[in-house]
Amino acid sequence: MKKNKIKDIIKEIWRFPYRFVLSKKLRNHSFSIISANCIGGILYHDLREQFRSPTINLIIPEFIKFVEKLDYYLDTEPIIGPNTEKGEPTIMVDDIIVIGVHYRNGEHLLSDWNRRKQRVNRQNIYVMANDHFVKTEEDFERYHRLPYKKVCFVSNERCNSLGKVYEWQVVCPEFKNMKTVGDVLRYKGLFGQRIFEKHFDCVRWLNQK
Repeated sequence: MKKNKIKDIIKEIWRFPYRFVLSKKLRNHSFSIISANCIGGILYHDLREQFRSPTINLIIPEFIKFVEKLDYYLDTEPIIGPNTEKGEPTIMVDDIIVIGVHYRNGEHLLSDWNRRKQRVNRQNIYVMANDHFVKTEEDFERYHRLPYKKVCFVSNERCNSLGKVYEWQVVCPEFKNMKTVGDVLRYKGLFGQRIFEKHFDCVRWLNQK
């Protein structure tokens, strides 16, 4: 435990200059990131912004379905669900399962979800996913139709039925020989950049209201 804490402190110091520059460039301070996994929470943390989204430190397997009816699911009262086979707590938001990969128990997950969903700015939403959640041609078309600013990190470039490249996808060449991207949160650059930050200017994206 002590070794992990020391590593965390070193990472915070190492990334401080990079995070400081990012936060100074940010002009949009009322955004809500709806993310399929932990990437949204990490971006909030690095930009020193309040969590204005319930999708923090969790995974939503049926992510596209969730965002397609975002208002409905945000307004639905969740209940605690059964733990996964790995022992991870879950909540059920109607027919959507939310897996709290970094939560102590279902009560903790439920409390944070309900508290943070009240902060969502529904007029300033940004959606983040990767090709673990957007897989098939149908998935890409459904994701494309979402009425929000969005990004999806992919291992290989994808096109629609007309051969047009989806402009919201970001190719991560580190995973070009894989069916899906690997850990885009892994550190890559000498100055503390993560893989997804190397290929995508998150602050510029968020500043474009």
